[in-house]
Amino acid sequence: MHSSDVLNLAMTTKIYLGDSAVKKIVADYFNRDLYIQFDCISTFTGEHWRPSQDTDYEDGWIKFGSVKYFNITPAMALPNDYIYSHSLDLVENSFRLTCGGEIYDEAKDAMVFSDAEILVRHFHTFEIIDNKKFISMFLLNNQ
Repeated sequence: MHSSDVLNLAMTTKIYLGDSAVKKIVADYFNRDLYIQFDCISTFTGEHWRPSQDTDYEDGWIKFGSVKYFNITPAMALPNDYIYSHSLDLVENSFRLTCGGEIYDEAKDAMVFSDAEILVRHFHTFEIIDNKKFISMFLLNNQ
């Protein structure tokens, strides 16, 4: 684990995304909320992340509330692979993540591998949501 793999949420809680991949991105444009699903989000309170000893959110989500800016580059990239780097600044309300992804190549008429960068800025809230809670939230809100 590298220090760049750890995101500090508060003085006592940290997130480890070092061995994780982006699975889904859901935007709730009406409420300006953005949800990013990872295959695993690990939280810990000690100095170091300890596999199987800290809290893991399998297929967990990070929710950014009241987002004012969201972008994926290059345009039309589909982030769907392992994370290379990320940073979270709760003072500046900025989250940046680079991962593997795919983009459509018209000349080849095929999807090709490409790095993808996700940038979320100017959000007001940040929270981790387990997959069961996420599913129940969306089932209740979409009936």
